Amino acid sequence: MKTDFYLAHPLNMRHQVRDELQIPLNELGYSVHNPFYDEGLQPRQDVDDLDKGRIKLYDIDPTRAREIVKGDLDAIDSAHAIIVYLPKPGVGTSMELFYASHVKSKYAFVVTSPNYLRHPWIQTYSDVKRQTITELIMAILKEDA
Repeated sequence: MKTDFYLAHPLNMRHQVRDELQIPLNELGYSVHNPFYDEGLQPRQDVDDLDKGRIKLYDIDPTRAREIVKGDLDAIDSAHAIIVYLPKPGVGTSMELFYASHVKSKYAFVVTSPNYLRHPWIQTYSDVKRQTITELIMAILKEDA
């Protein structure tokens, strides 16, 4: 059975993660919720505004910020597991990992740099840790076999 994933990653890595992780997993038959894009891989409106220079990074009002976080948490709740792309520490991505793993007991796949593989929080809240996207995809296929 193919797993439904929530894909946590830094906003500034969204294009790379979509192209190198989300699309290949979709092609392998996995459902992947990327919080920055809709199911058709079109950017969320505020992400599109950022890409087109209409707003600055995190230039959103508190109400919209709460809506974004609630949407992310709801999507994590609906997923079977979480994939975390965390090449370096990031606020939102780390919180998504903590929420999914600690609060919701979701299975967590993490891609991070060698410097962070042994970080206590990564060790505690990830089930599978890899250094590259390719290694992570292979681990997902192995876990799903």
